[in-house]
Amino acid sequence: MNKNKWEEGWKVITIKNKGCRSYCCATLKHPVSYPLNKVAKAKLGCGPLAVFRNQDDAWAFLQEDCFPDDSGVVPCVFKTYNSDRHYMWNGISVRGGLPKGTILASCVKRTGEPVMFQR
Repeated sequence: MNKNKWEEGWKVITIKNKGCRSYCCATLKHPVSYPLNKVAKAKLGCGPLAVFRNQDDAWAFLQEDCFPDDSGVVPCVFKTYNSDRHYMWNGISVRGGLPKGTILASCVKRTGEPVMFQR
């Protein structure tokens, strides 16, 4: 993984007011929006951003957890986050426990339309 190279992946999102946002931050103080073909970065107190290398791992994560009906995945490109800092969720450092296939990213660019989760 090269932190300067764009790599392909999948981002779990919810749709709020016709916009794509990351699920983990959508109900907190620092939601991250993912407009089509625009670079998104985590806001202060959250991040790095979590993406999945492949669509199967993203879907598995959606099926394992309790997500709202407006959840889905979007294709994206990302730059790998290389640092000693751990994943931050709501200002709390999380060590381990990330879902299978999770990649931490410094920035994410949504490249396609959402594929919505069907219950």
